[in-house]
Amino acid sequence: MKERILIKAQEIFTKDGYSRLNMDNLARNLGISKKTLYEHFDSKQSLFHEVLKSIYQKRSDKSKEISDKMIKDNKFDFTSHVSEMSKWIAEFSKIFTSQLESDIEKYAHDIIPMCQEQEGEVMKNWEKVFLLGKEKGYIKENINRNVFWLMLSTSIHRIMRPNVLINLPYSGEDVMKMIYEVLTIGVLTEKGREEYIEKNINNK
Repeated sequence: MKERILIKAQEIFTKDGYSRLNMDNLARNLGISKKTLYEHFDSKQSLFHEVLKSIYQKRSDKSKEISDKMIKDNKFDFTSHVSEMSKWIAEFSKIFTSQLESDIEKYAHDIIPMCQEQEGEVMKNWEKVFLLGKEKGYIKENINRNVFWLMLSTSIHRIMRPNVLINLPYSGEDVMKMIYEVLTIGVLTEKGREEYIEKNINNK
């Protein structure tokens, strides 16, 4: 039941904003009593906090899952793993609307350190992938991992939003591929580019 509440609340918080979520209406939409809702969350603010913690934890867990899988991959399919990582970054970025970010500042400022800590975990997992890519000869030696991460995450974060995508004549998946292609090809060695082009462009 708790997970059902979190999923529905996340939908409302990201789409309509904190002020538009009404606990009575939420209980009604879920087909549960207000008593049941308040047994799990004693206030709208505590619910908002739990939604944010859930989002960031899932993001961190997923990044670790992908980086661990990549490190254990004997065949080391670098471009496929990085493509997978970029896709989930895009999915999570769509959750962080300007409305949600504004609400975090207003109503959940005290958990920002936790959010930043989880963001740091995601970056650590990305660094593992990046360094392994360098070690295996897929990424140029002169590319700084922190700069590349900022370029990738900022591009995705700013573009993969409903209010931006609605004005573009492409699907979200197509836009993500463009971002990934432009940024990724630039950091790859000749070996990395050849593999990327073979798997992601020639096979389209």
